Amino acid sequence: SCLLNRCTSMQRGCLALLRRRLASSHRARHCLQRSKLLSSVGQMALIRRCSGESGGNVLPPCKLIVFDKDGTLLDDARTWAPVIERMAADLAPQLPAECSAEQLLDIFGYSSQARRFTPTSIFMTGTGAQTLEKVRTIAGAGVGDAVTEWMAKLDPGSIVGVPVVPLADLFAEIIAAGMQVAVLTNDDRRFTEAFLEREHVLQLFKDGAIVCADDGLEPKPAPDPALAICKRLGVKPGEAAIVGDSNRDIGCGRAAGFGSVIGVMSGTTNAADLLKAGAHVVAEDISMVMGVIQERHGPDN
Repeated sequence: SCLLNRCTSMQRGCLALLRRRLASSHRARHCLQRSKLLSSVGQMALIRRCSGESGGNVLPPCKLIVFDKDGTLLDDARTWAPVIERMAADLAPQLPAECSAEQLLDIFGYSSQARRFTPTSIFMTGTGAQTLEKVRTIAGAGVGDAVTEWMAKLDPGSIVGVPVVPLADLFAEIIAAGMQVAVLTNDDRRFTEAFLEREHVLQLFKDGAIVCADDGLEPKPAPDPALAICKRLGVKPGEAAIVGDSNRDIGCGRAAGFGSVIGVMSGTTNAADLLKAGAHVVAEDISMVMGVIQERHGPDN
């Protein structure tokens, strides 16, 4: 009888230990799944408090997701590093002694050693006009003219855009959920549409849903282009989300009053800086956007 009691007690103990281990394993898996979403509920509440918002706000269903391009839809380093390096090599013989090819790359905000763009890269975050203005200011009018001519001759078809994730699948999922998609970029239209067409998603955008730097609107971080997209597509800003990898994207979304301003770490800016700029939430990349929308705007999305 005593032996039977001891065996039964040992079995109960083993079962209890097994349950604890299973529970611990489940928690670990849950944490792992959630770890890619860098802003927890507590973090989002903190940002809302800092910006005067209530953590208990109920957001309307999301009807529109506006995406930045470089660093958000496409891998900026893998796409643009070969282009910028080719430009520097082509222009090297024309450059004056006071501006080497390496210095020109530095003006663009590109490190040839790391083969990456810096978080403040004017080429990645600004418009083409702003980039050329900076080149002229630092390197002189001659270098600015040379860069302008080289860029004007650049064939969009020669640029192999590398998407962060397969865009056709992601956009199909978004549209199937009843939302519209848009692109808001500080890049020129010829490069933007060439990339979207190569990815077989250009036809998914309604008229007016793609806004580029050379469209004549004030560029990001001004709210103007984001608000223009909302007006064209018949969506209130509070019913829209913007997704981007730079402080300009975050500033644009916040100034426009978008319901969700989502930062992604697939570009040049880290999570801390995106949150500091005002992002409601930061995710690893755009593959997590649908989950963020459902968490913030409700299961209807």
